[in-house]
Amino acid sequence: VTVTNNQFKMPASDVEVEGIFSCATPTFKTDLVEQTIEKVQNLDAPTLSVEKNETWATYQWQSSADKSAWENIASATNASYTPSVATVGTTYYRCLLKNGVSPCETFATSNVATVIVNAPSKCEIPTFSLEAKTYTGAQSVELACVTEGAKIYYTTDDTEPSTSSTEYTGAINVFKTMTIRAIAAKEGIESSEE
Repeated sequence: VTVTNNQFKMPASDVEVEGIFSCATPTFKTDLVEQTIEKVQNLDAPTLSVEKNETWATYQWQSSADKSAWENIASATNASYTPSVATVGTTYYRCLLKNGVSPCETFATSNVATVIVNAPSKCEIPTFSLEAKTYTGAQSVELACVTEGAKIYYTTDDTEPSTSSTEYTGAINVFKTMTIRAIAAKEGIESSEE
């Protein structure tokens, strides 16, 4: 195939076919909803979605801290994208539809979604690696909290835990009957419930 000034020549056996090559711009069937989404750090990430009209178009999600300098997000090349909510702050997201057919590349740009990730005002409740029930035989219980930087405090005698209780540093080995209760605490925000 020979392409010159948007015209192409394509040999078909011993016949040449001439025509105009179109650098079509892809279009959105369903555009990104222009919205502001507020989330708490490390909890319940949103999913952003678009849909294309043309099968030949490809997706590329982008992010920006200021709505002017956009960067491609590695491996974000599907119709949906779930941004991280691990970092506190505001990030803008959009999707590009790309027509990558040679000799031209054309793009369509979606609306912009704003994702605001807020620091938590209260620690999340600690989670246990085992569900609450009666077990036979020795067990090992691990505790975790999704609130970044939170410390976990626990009791094993069924008393209410506080920041004066034992600080969790690793798995709790259980060899006898006990009830483990725990809270999470972090300076500057409210401690969790248990």
